[in-house]
Amino acid sequence: MSGERRRAGFVSRVGADLIDAVIVSVVTVVAVLGVRMFSALFAGRVFTFPKANALEGAGIVSLLFLVYLTFFWATIGRTPGKQAIGLRIVTSSGAPLSWPRALGRAAFCVVLPVGLLLAVVSRRNAAVHDLVLRTAVVYDFAPRRRSRPLALATSEGESAPAAVPAVRERTPVASIGIARPLEVGAQVTGNGHADPKSPRRDDVAPAIGSEHVERGGSTPQRPSAEGGHVSDTATADDVQVGPIDFILVEWPADHQPNGEAMPHLIDLVDRGVIRILDLAFIRKEMDGTIVRLEIADFGDDEGIMVFEGVSSGVIGDDDVDEASGALEPGATAALLVYENTWAAPFATALRKAGAQLVATGRIPTNALISALDELESANS
Repeated sequence: MSGERRRAGFVSRVGADLIDAVIVSVVTVVAVLGVRMFSALFAGRVFTFPKANALEGAGIVSLLFLVYLTFFWATIGRTPGKQAIGLRIVTSSGAPLSWPRALGRAAFCVVLPVGLLLAVVSRRNAAVHDLVLRTAVVYDFAPRRRSRPLALATSEGESAPAAVPAVRERTPVASIGIARPLEVGAQVTGNGHADPKSPRRDDVAPAIGSEHVERGGSTPQRPSAEGGHVSDTATADDVQVGPIDFILVEWPADHQPNGEAMPHLIDLVDRGVIRILDLAFIRKEMDGTIVRLEIADFGDDEGIMVFEGVSSGVIGDDDVDEASGALEPGATAALLVYENTWAAPFATALRKAGAQLVATGRIPTNALISALDELESANS
């Protein structure tokens, strides 16, 4: 099930709950005996084991369970029991639980624990409290930590480590530097915008240089093909840059985004096939509200965490608002802007020869397969 985080089944959830029950029971016994022991010590009485009181014991255990579940769900997203099994509690959109939702879910579990039985027959492995509070229990094994941090190239040529582990012992994922907009075959004016006489707006995009990073609000420069900078009045022919594309990938409301596909994206960057210009995660709430997510919102998923801090600011609020129009309510999405560096020499040669891009498109894979099948059938 690549592309989504698999929901935990009934057996895994029961196993985690049993571990939590043992922990809470041990804490309850130790706490009760400790209180009675100190009470007898300070009162000058001989300590005796308390008489069993089922109602009192159930009340104490229930209260401790309520506090235990709420605290761990709201702070780290999992109890010790669920961490031992490799599970995590998230909202239906994949976000961490808030304190009110964690408290409500904990109260539901304490008062109506039999609601978990619905997970046996539910197609989405959802218990009653999951349906009521729009939560999910997903598999989320703690990733192995790497010793080498992700490095970004700075404008001085030094390496500035980011506080995240790299997926593999490789070169950096991307070096971020913001450049002026650029269009194939267009004249770039002093304000950084392409001449409006250019035939297409789709090709306008920032060119991110791998040689530097502009930070702290300084005015970004455009890198030339030789690694230097070009003036704002230079033409597109002076810059070797490939076509700029974007993709918007959606995870439905009941799916949790994860980093399973990210190693393939990093591999494309490592091999020089593409260059990442910007990456943004957004969520469309059920009421249509758009929320821009931070990398930290996805917990400790290593595949996503490797991109923490790697942002150029190319994707603005207007872009996010426009992209959200394609999303279903409750969905989470990743908006990726990238340069096709593999095509940069070809595109540059065409521009210098006086050619310009007048049309572009993408053929759906299913349409191509259908066309090939029809052609094969016609020739057979």
